[in-house]
Amino acid sequence: MRKLGFLVVLGSLSVSLMGFFAATSFAQTASAQAFLQSIYATYQKTDKALDIGSQQKAARYFVPPVAKLIGEDTATSAKRNEVGKLDFDPFIGGQDWAPTRIDLTVLAGATTDRATGTARFTPPGEKEPTTVTLDLTKTAAGWRIADIHWARQADSLVAILTKPE
Repeated sequence: MRKLGFLVVLGSLSVSLMGFFAATSFAQTASAQAFLQSIYATYQKTDKALDIGSQQKAARYFVPPVAKLIGEDTATSAKRNEVGKLDFDPFIGGQDWAPTRIDLTVLAGATTDRATGTARFTPPGEKEPTTVTLDLTKTAAGWRIADIHWARQADSLVAILTKPE
């Protein structure tokens, strides 16, 4: 009889833990999803890009090392009076924009501090949709972007910013 009681308690504990971990995973996904939505809400309503024109501004969206790279690229290009390495909007993978519907997804497999998000949309003047993939990391400041990959670009954001001139 004791074995049966033990098995019932063990089974209940297992079910409770599964529920806890599922809820935790959902919460992480939801938070990463909310972060993506906060970025792309602008692009669904206006043709204005988010301002990442300094390290401080970029830090709102990117992990510190990437924000630093963006800040350095911006400062160097301003000093030289030239276009920087990042000569397009990284959130859309292009320069020209018009408000459009953007499907945002956090892919399965998100953990408490890492997730992969996608933004799928049809760029202005094009017939085929494209996908922007964002590597997300949870920092003390909240979810931030660690890297961005574009369907039509071989190099990632970090690769572009760290490529020697």
